[in-house]
Amino acid sequence: AYSITYDSAGASQAISVVSNSRITFAESGLYNITVNAQVLSTNASAKDVRFWFRQNGVNVDNTTRLQTLTGNAEYRPFSMTHKLSVAADDYVEIMWATTDTSARLKAAPATAYAPASPSVQVIITQPAL
Repeated sequence: AYSITYDSAGASQAISVVSNSRITFAESGLYNITVNAQVLSTNASAKDVRFWFRQNGVNVDNTTRLQTLTGNAEYRPFSMTHKLSVAADDYVEIMWATTDTSARLKAAPATAYAPASPSVQVIITQPAL
């Protein structure tokens, strides 16, 4: 299993990224965390890809999502949302694993008609204080 690392952060309020992978919350509350990932398969063998949430170093039960990829040079979008209750200074990591190293998180480059896309995007909202 690998924690997803981030090389940039967008607008945020009381949320920061620590050690490149820990999404840290300054305020306690209930948060919706949405993950949009883009996985590239570089061969045609079947491979399973799993994503899940880890809070304060502990896997969060019943958050794993699984997808099987079988295409060569195939980009596959992946999305999941989960509500987590956090205390001030808690951190959340997005974890992922694959049964074959030919599956990887991959940003797509810009084309003549479309802008580039990130390999992973995390969107966090706080529906309740």
